Amino acid sequence: MFSVFMFFVVFATMVHQLLPQYVAQRDVYEVREAPSRTFNWFTFITAQLTSEVPFQIFVGTIAFFCWYYPVGLYANAEPTDSVNQRGVLMWLFIICFYVYTSFMGVLCISFIELEDNAANLSVILFTMCLTFCGVLKTGEELPRFWIFMYRANPITYLVQGMLATGLANTSVHCSDTELLTIIPPDGKSCSEYMQPYMSTAGGYLLETNGCQFCRLSSTNQFLQSINAIYSQRWRNLGLVIAFVFINVFLAAFLYWWARVPKGDREKLNKKKKKKEEKENR
Repeated sequence: MFSVFMFFVVFATMVHQLLPQYVAQRDVYEVREAPSRTFNWFTFITAQLTSEVPFQIFVGTIAFFCWYYPVGLYANAEPTDSVNQRGVLMWLFIICFYVYTSFMGVLCISFIELEDNAANLSVILFTMCLTFCGVLKTGEELPRFWIFMYRANPITYLVQGMLATGLANTSVHCSDTELLTIIPPDGKSCSEYMQPYMSTAGGYLLETNGCQFCRLSSTNQFLQSINAIYSQRWRNLGLVIAFVFINVFLAAFLYWWARVPKGDREKLNKKKKKKEEKENR
C-alpha cells in the first residue's frame, strides 16, 4: 500500500518540467499564430494536450516495469493464473495516471500567466488529492465535511484499482511475530472458541504451538477494509479515464475564458493592430 502511495509523488516533478515548455509555446502562439489567424485557440490547446500522450505512454511503460515487477505484485496473480491480465490492467492504470498528470499540468497553467503560480496551484491540488485518497484515512474515518474530497478524487480510484489489481485473491501467511496467542476458555478447543469470530472477520488458526491466530487469511479481507474491491477494478479504471477527460474540458474552457480575446477586448486588439500598421507606414 505504501509503495502505491509513494508511486504518485512523481506528480509534482512531471508538472514542473511541463510548465516551462507550455509557457514558451503559448507565448509564441499568442504573439504570432493567434493574431495572424494561422490556427485558432482550440487547435492550440488540443495540440498541447495530445502531444503529451505518446511521451506519457513511453514514460509510464518504463515506470511500470521499474515498479510493478521489482515490488513483486505480479506474484499475487500466480495462484489464480491471471498474471498477464492483471499486469495489463496495472499498466493501464499507470498510463492513465501519467496522462492525467500531464493534463492536470496543462489545466493549471491554462488560465494563469506565470508558471510559478501554476506550479503552486498544482501542488496544492495534488496534496489535497493525496491526503484524502483513502490511504492515510479511509473514507469511513474522514470527517463528513471532507468526504466529498474522497469521492471526487481521481487518486482514490487509482489507489483502489491498483491495490485490488496487485493484491486481490491471494492467501496471507503471518510471520511468527504477527501471530496472536489465544487462550480459550476451559472446556472449549481453540477452533470452537474462535470459529464464530472467524466466520465474520476472517483469519486462520495455528494449533501447532498452542492456540495462535492470524487476523488475515486472504488479501481480500484487507482490501475490503479500504474499499478496494477487485470486482470494481474496471469501474475504477473508467472513472480515472473520466477524470482525464474532465481535465481536457476544463483546460480548454479556462484557456478560452481567461486568455482568448472576446467582445470589446477583441475589438480593442484590432484597433491597436490597425494603429500600429498605420504608424509603420
